[in-house]
Amino acid sequence: MSEPTPTPAETTGNPAVERPHTGHGFGRVLVAVYGLLALAATGRSILQITEYFDRAPVPFLLSAVAALIYLVATIGLARGDR
Repeated sequence: MSEPTPTPAETTGNPAVERPHTGHGFGRVLVAVYGLLALAATGRSILQITEYFDRAPVPFLLSAVAALIYLVATIGLARGDR
């Protein structure tokens, strides 16, 4: 029986574990989709607030909050932090 080959972290003595991140593959697609949603929600909320705010202010402000949430999610996914 042969012994398993050590991983690079084991050979250097560095206990760092490589975490999955959104910089490759499907993660990039996810960041792009969230970026598109953030852009669309921001544009929609700006239009609603500037043109139709007097009709229904609360839903249009909630639309702006959704745009901010999409923006924060996009930045968080792009950075790859937890």
